[in-house]
Amino acid sequence: MENKKQTENTDYQFMKEKIVTRRKNKIRKGILLTVFAVFLAVVFGLVERFVFLLADEPVKKILGLNGSAEEMTPTPMPTPTHRPTPTPVPTPTPEPVITTSPTPEAEGDSENITPMPTGQEENLSSPEEAALENYVLAFARMQKLASEVQRALVTVHVYENGIDWLEDTYETESKTTGIVIEKTEEHILILASLDRLQNASRIEVSNGRESYSADLWNYDKDYNLAVVRLTLKELSKQFVNEIQVAVFGESSSLHVGTPILALGNPNGYIGSVEFGTVTSRGSVYYITDNSVELFNTSTSNGEEGDGVIVNLSGEIIGIITRTVRSEYDEHICTAMGITRLKGSIAKLASGEEKIYLGVRGEDIPMSVLTEQGLFSGIYVTEVLTDSPAFEAGIKTGDIILKFDNLNVYSYNGLNTMLNMHQSGDEVSVFVQRTVRMNPMQVELNVTLTER
Repeated sequence: MENKKQTENTDYQFMKEKIVTRRKNKIRKGILLTVFAVFLAVVFGLVERFVFLLADEPVKKILGLNGSAEEMTPTPMPTPTHRPTPTPVPTPTPEPVITTSPTPEAEGDSENITPMPTGQEENLSSPEEAALENYVLAFARMQKLASEVQRALVTVHVYENGIDWLEDTYETESKTTGIVIEKTEEHILILASLDRLQNASRIEVSNGRESYSADLWNYDKDYNLAVVRLTLKELSKQFVNEIQVAVFGESSSLHVGTPILALGNPNGYIGSVEFGTVTSRGSVYYITDNSVELFNTSTSNGEEGDGVIVNLSGEIIGIITRTVRSEYDEHICTAMGITRLKGSIAKLASGEEKIYLGVRGEDIPMSVLTEQGLFSGIYVTEVLTDSPAFEAGIKTGDIILKFDNLNVYSYNGLNTMLNMHQSGDEVSVFVQRTVRMNPMQVELNVTLTER
């Protein structure tokens, strides 16, 4: 029994001693870890300070922060002594600034003393603000220019009658832009697109406040242009005074990049205005007995678009077209150059007869003419049925060398020669025709008629 108690006591003592030992070990380990952590913190702090000292100067150089704290302290900037303009302006001070060396003669000369106007400091602006101001000013001037040119533009209302499937009649209305080309004591003539007017049952012209009935005066299918006429005695004085005759400029000297305005309804909406530039030029569209000079702009290409292209002098330099286009102009805004159109517009306005030959052709490059042993001529691509050319025997494939004993150098030149004649005139036409691979020259007599 005694041995058993001794054994139990011994076990108990062993367990007790073991537990006490573990507690001591934990305390010792915690102290060691704490000391080690403090040691590492001190080491890291020293390393961090050492690295900071080494990197301080390079970082300052990179960030442009060299200098002491005193040097970095912001100090008042000196007042500028003059504007950044070619003519210096003295520093704004209560006292006048003398711009020349103080001499006895200059001391009494008031012209050498230039005081800064009151509030000059507020007018000094940054380059960005100046550029923005110039940008806004430029657009304001273009808007003013557009409003002035729009006095020569009117809205043409086109009404068409129709019958629906119940055989009931109805009337549709469409709108387009008209250009005032003549104003006399009897009438006002307005130029518009022919395809907009050719099916009209009635036509009205409006300036936005008043509308008046108009009639179709003349037209030209090749250019897709028509002239409508207003009778002056039917118009109010206010209407007549508000509108003005358009001013035509020149399109032959246009350059790519020239700034322009598109007015009328260039994007399909009446009264719309767009700013842009000339993006390309040199395209030519061949019509009967003539060619049309085309150019393109960066403005919208609306399917219902009409109107004019205007330069920064307020002159119309092109008429927007949807029908007279080359294959390359299908998806960009295209205008007919006004230079070659002036003569045709004048004929439309005067009601003169249009004399025609009845051919369609194109210019021949000089290199090709040289190969053929020629120095002038135009190529005939089509002869209109029942035209003077058809009746005289001109054929597709002929090269027209001379017209009325004058050399034909260009297709447009042929039109100039035609305009010198009247209906009924008989002229000689020299053509080169290839028969069985042999070129031969043929003289034909043509009797010109009106179209």
